[in-house]
Amino acid sequence: MGTSGSYSGSGGKIGDGIRDGIGDWIDSLPPGSNQPEGAPASPDDASPTAPTTPKLDPNVLLPIVGLLRPRSRGGGGADGPGGGGGGGTTSGGRRGGGPTRTAAGSASTAGRAAAGAYAFRSGDTATLSRLGLDFAELTALGDPFEITRRIVEAACGPQAESTIEDHEQRLVAADVAEWVLTQDVDGQPPSPEEIVRHTIALIIADTVLSETGDVVNSSARAELAESEIRDAAEALAGREDFSADGVNETDFAAAIERGIETLRGIVEASD
Repeated sequence: MGTSGSYSGSGGKIGDGIRDGIGDWIDSLPPGSNQPEGAPASPDDASPTAPTTPKLDPNVLLPIVGLLRPRSRGGGGADGPGGGGGGGTTSGGRRGGGPTRTAAGSASTAGRAAAGAYAFRSGDTATLSRLGLDFAELTALGDPFEITRRIVEAACGPQAESTIEDHEQRLVAADVAEWVLTQDVDGQPPSPEEIVRHTIALIIADTVLSETGDVVNSSARAELAESEIRDAAEALAGREDFSADGVNETDFAAAIERGIETLRGIVEASD
């Protein structure tokens, strides 16, 4: 969880607002609460009089999309590994406004990872080939971790986390690839719509966790806070139809970016 270096979050209204919202929720938790929902209860939690842990309101996370810059009217937005480009550094505080993130960049790398994992699960050798991957070679690895690593490298480029955006994109790519490779629905991989929805939730959650790292990690309830942030991000991603038009890397990236822009519209409409 969190980011590399000593990054402590973006400055400005959005970053400060997210940290305040998460901080206020953490402060509202009853003493001893640090177990995600479904985790084995501690002796204190098992007490009939144990207080109920308040859920994190998904709306607290919604403004985070404001830190993912929309595509410029003139086009742009890269479609290859590392194409999103980030101007932030992996260290430092909140001066200067924080890292430069783009919706197109996040969608591009995540879409490539999602497509690679889905292509491997479905035997789509053409999509794998476009990503520089070989189905037979991946199959021969016989190791889900190594397969995920290869897909992430194809999606994000060589390991070079020079910016906060690089770090976040690689985290999302790894998480979505692993999820697609390991989730089964009656023996089948998740549907494209489920993949898009889960990927959008990962982008939101990992961006929030980067921005609130100092707030969350310094809390005795860090484990619960991360679990609630991820659950709230899933709830946000469940609000709209985020279906993909197809299953290649371009289709997934386009659907993910549309989803982020849909959430941006919700934020703007509420202002």
